[in-house]
Amino acid sequence: DDPETYDAYLARVAKNPLAVRVKMNDLSDNMDVRRLKELDDTAVSRIRKYLKAYKFLTETLPALQPE
Repeated sequence: DDPETYDAYLARVAKNPLAVRVKMNDLSDNMDVRRLKELDDTAVSRIRKYLKAYKFLTETLPALQPE
């Protein structure tokens, strides 16, 4: 089996409102620059990846809310 891509993983998370909230909290923690010893290019790249994921999940939340 091929490993799941990060985008496929996020799409799977996006189907479950609780999983979305948990992942968004995880991403928020991971993007907290106060946790970093230094803000090098690798860290900036990782934060950009997390921010893109956070935005994607934020956009899925309204669709998951019951009417």
